[in-house]
Amino acid sequence: MKRLLVCVLALALLLCGCGQVPATDNGKINIVTTIFAYYDFARAVAGDKAEVVMLIKPSADAHSYEPAPADILNVSECDLFIYTGGENDKWAQSIIDNAGTVNAVKMLDKTETHTAHEGHGHGVDEHIWTSPLNACLIVQAICDELCTIDPQNGNYYKENASEYINKLNILDADFEEMIKNSARKTVVFGDRFPFLYFAERYNLDCYSAFGGCADESEPDAKTVAELCDKVRKENIPVVFYIEMSSDKMAKAIAEDTGAKTAMLHSCHNVSTKEFKDGETYVSLMYKNLDNLKEALN
Repeated sequence: MKRLLVCVLALALLLCGCGQVPATDNGKINIVTTIFAYYDFARAVAGDKAEVVMLIKPSADAHSYEPAPADILNVSECDLFIYTGGENDKWAQSIIDNAGTVNAVKMLDKTETHTAHEGHGHGVDEHIWTSPLNACLIVQAICDELCTIDPQNGNYYKENASEYINKLNILDADFEEMIKNSARKTVVFGDRFPFLYFAERYNLDCYSAFGGCADESEPDAKTVAELCDKVRKENIPVVFYIEMSSDKMAKAIAEDTGAKTAMLHSCHNVSTKEFKDGETYVSLMYKNLDNLKEALN
């Protein structure tokens, strides 16, 4: 993969003068992000001072993304590249290493990280943004970087960041209050589990069919049976699935136990409709709050 990226990058740089990348001489900062959460944070902080591009297009599976030549050019020529920096971002690191001078911010370096729980994957869990408190740290890191790049507009970025962080703190308080007053603290996923940081923030016990970034499409019979037993034993009313994923397994567990299904959105990416409708990290997380409230009561 790395050798392929080197070749593609070389080709992309040769095409640099062929008009394949939009001009960036409009006086605005050019920001490129990998996933939706970072895109939303960056556009909120940068406001009208930047053009923000999300590499992974709406409705695409972030886990199977491969950069096109135009994407590599965007990263190599941008003023600021924002990425996670984990196992699933190896392609991004390859672009950075081969481009030579990319101003990149690795968000795993800006937040406290956790190792995935047993049964939920291996190594460092990369879904750091799912905790609103981690989201605050990410927003602040973006603000700090923009203030360094463009100090004359520093107060503007700081005001935008402060406003967004205030929204995130209110969101966090709303989740904390709702969960504190809930009848149960157990959540079941008939799907992957990208919510480790969220679950640890609010002391939730989570059970899932797969790990955070698992490649499996079918869980083993033992896992399905255990999830069904958990739902029946604790009379759990909702089984969750995540965005950009099939709800097949969640439906199977729900049909076997009498529960219903609902989506819990990790904000890894959004659908084309959600993108056009102007959904944000905060708006999607409030939808999660409503769905989670039903599941915990």
